[in-house]
Amino acid sequence: MGRVPVTLSEMQRTAAGVSMAMTVVGSIILIGCVGYLSIGWFADGRWGWGIVGVAMILVNLAMVYLQFRKRRLAPAPPARTPVRGRGDDDEDD
Repeated sequence: MGRVPVTLSEMQRTAAGVSMAMTVVGSIILIGCVGYLSIGWFADGRWGWGIVGVAMILVNLAMVYLQFRKRRLAPAPPARTPVRGRGDDDEDD
């Protein structure tokens, strides 16, 4: 089969997927790091910093949730139809 050219909308969807993945991975890393620091802050009696850490964790959890919700609510991409006249012409052999 021949190669079907990539359209602009497919490139945009791919870029949006990469962006979402990077946002989710970054949020998970940040949640882990701030969670570790918050435990130390609460153990040291730094209640203000501990509360700030918990607030950051909650905001990042909400952001991850909204990323997946946005992805789920997005319309399905239209079906690709190959361009006529391009590709493998095995049926003529």
